[in-house]
Amino acid sequence: MIRTLMAFFAAACLGSAVLAQPQPRGAATSLELNPHGVGHLLVVPYFNTQGGNATLLNITNASPVDKAIKIRFRGAGNGDELLSFQVFLFRHDMWSANISAGADGLPVITTTDRSCTLPAVVNGTQFRTTRLNPALTGDALANQAREGYIEIITMGDIIGGTPLYMAMPPLGNTPRCNPSVLDALTRFDAQLAPPTSGLMANWILINVAQTTT
Repeated sequence: MIRTLMAFFAAACLGSAVLAQPQPRGAATSLELNPHGVGHLLVVPYFNTQGGNATLLNITNASPVDKAIKIRFRGAGNGDELLSFQVFLFRHDMWSANISAGADGLPVITTTDRSCTLPAVVNGTQFRTTRLNPALTGDALANQAREGYIEIITMGDIIGGTPLYMAMPPLGNTPRCNPSVLDALTRFDAQLAPPTSGLMANWILINVAQTTT
């Protein structure tokens, strides 16, 4: 049901990354489309790595609080999960990445962003095919991972003074990103407050060989 619902919204919101903003803290009962492009649950309705295409993605935390964010890539054919990870984004900070085809045709994440992530390293991570049709092999299988949509979900606002909050402050230009603290994060962790609005995203499809965007 959730997968079908997200696919519906991805089609309905084509051209806009924002999907929803919450009700007041602790009182969220429904999703509301925010026409201003800011929310706590975003959908990038399309990514593509076919035929030399690459997708450049930027996620901005425009709010005054740090946020724990879940990023999930889903395939176009059936909404199957291709890759997911967490980004811990400072207030008024941005996370950027490039999604392009690797040597074997499967999409790969490329990023030099220094934001904390879980797992600790997402640069060079290849999309997975374990959730795709097991009857497919080779390029036919990789083809099912080359386009789809992206879910960007605020897991929660990071509460000040907690170990999670203290794991993030930058030392120079590099966050601490304490792995033991990030690995211990649970679904209903007391270090996270209910999510509030403030996320924005934008993306662009680019093909260098064809000089098109």
